Amino acid sequence: MPIGWIVGIAVLAAVAALVALILISFIEFKVHLNRSGRNDRVRIDVKAFYGLVNMQYTVPSIVFDGLRQGLKVRLERSGMDQLIGPAEERKRVDKEAVERMLRTCRQALQGTDGMKEWSVETLSRVRITRLDWATDFSLGDAAETAVAAGALWGCKWIAVGWLSRYVRLQQRPRLFVKPVYSDQLSFVTEMEAAGRIRVAELAAAGWKLLRRVRAAENGWSNWKSMLRGLRSEAGSRRPAA
Repeated sequence: MPIGWIVGIAVLAAVAALVALILISFIEFKVHLNRSGRNDRVRIDVKAFYGLVNMQYTVPSIVFDGLRQGLKVRLERSGMDQLIGPAEERKRVDKEAVERMLRTCRQALQGTDGMKEWSVETLSRVRITRLDWATDFSLGDAAETAVAAGALWGCKWIAVGWLSRYVRLQQRPRLFVKPVYSDQLSFVTEMEAAGRIRVAELAAAGWKLLRRVRAAENGWSNWKSMLRGLRSEAGSRRPAA
């Protein structure tokens, strides 16, 4: 066999092995939420391709400025995501921002044949490997705090039951409620969740989405319009005061 054929076959085999390794790898994520009094902090870590790709998003502060002005959010990026966007960005989530988000969702629904079914099917591929949620609180009255603790237990399990309808819980969630019997109001809650999805499953979901967009009436035009709007908004965004 000519040496050229041997080299070609070796290269194809190496490429096929690399593609297979990528497809069977996981995209892993970890979400950490903390609220203590009026202080909020959110951190999201994403790893892919056996840890070669690392991205981290941190929201160190969320300030509520009233019903009209909404929320003021500061977003910090680190890892490879700094190559995509600025290291720090300030956003304001107000009525106009919510309306834009709803408009974007409507365009996606109109431009996709069975968008809800696709979303449910894709979420079912997500595996939640850990879910911890602890809450300490006081209502300032011992009796009211005790009653509220029982209600909070029920709300947490309802939330976990709802979540389990859409994603795979691979471990039993660890939920904690600790009533603090003091004369002062206090509230501290902390949640940490970790999960993953295979690259192959995500790629298959993307392919199915393209097929559903193609099957929808004016699907491509709706998605092009939506993406143009998102790019325009991202390009014109200014830091919130």
